[in-house]
Amino acid sequence: MKICDVVQDLIPLYCDEVASESSREMVDEHIKDCAVCQELLAQMKDDDKLTTLSVDNIEINALRKMKRKITKKTAVITIFAVAFTLAFAIITIQYVNNIRLEDNARHRLLSYTWAGTSMISRHMDRLFENIENEVTDVEENIMFLIMMSQEFVSLHAHFDQYNYHFTPKGFVMPNYRIIAHTLAGGAQVLNHKRCHGILADGTISENEIRYLKILREDISLIAENLTSPDNPYLHNEKLSIHQLNQILEDFYSKWEIENESNPTYLLQSN
Repeated sequence: MKICDVVQDLIPLYCDEVASESSREMVDEHIKDCAVCQELLAQMKDDDKLTTLSVDNIEINALRKMKRKITKKTAVITIFAVAFTLAFAIITIQYVNNIRLEDNARHRLLSYTWAGTSMISRHMDRLFENIENEVTDVEENIMFLIMMSQEFVSLHAHFDQYNYHFTPKGFVMPNYRIIAHTLAGGAQVLNHKRCHGILADGTISENEIRYLKILREDISLIAENLTSPDNPYLHNEKLSIHQLNQILEDFYSKWEIENESNPTYLLQSN
């Protein structure tokens, strides 16, 4: 066997750096004088370099693709996270704003209802002082009735104004406008019944006095229930809309125009 054959068999191991030390020395000694084996070794080294470069390129390309995928996924996750955060912030702000608006409306409604019913109660006290003392000053009595009527109209407007703030919970809405009509209006057909206001004939009858007494008691009770337990000159700010509903519920049931159980409240004319 020629020495070239042995060396050429060893060259692949030599290139892979797995040949023994004595085999490497044999190859090194032989290629000094053998151009054929020297050229074979050089060619095999070049092939190894190309193979290494090819493998490296494949790995680099795979890493680049993986990096692009990770970058896209990160971008999508970031966009969703930002969108979710913005949506959550908007919903939270809207929720807090709605709570603030509802609380402001609750506060105003309580304040107006307390102030209105307290004023009506005082006007009624003055009117009944005149009636009990048989004061015949018609103009003064008419003035009290008109002022009470205006207060009831104002209350009706306030309930109308703040109604939408409490949807869908809502609240009881007494028909103060109908009561205002009975205090100061003329004859009118309400719920298929012909009714008249107290001022329709310029006098206050016994039936109308009975009507006013019942109204006075109910309005005074509302004002009392809305008054602060700590300060009689302020309304109770801690009351909720639910509690306001409870305070007004009986009053509404008694004084609604649809209630035909007691025609006294409709002031039927003969």
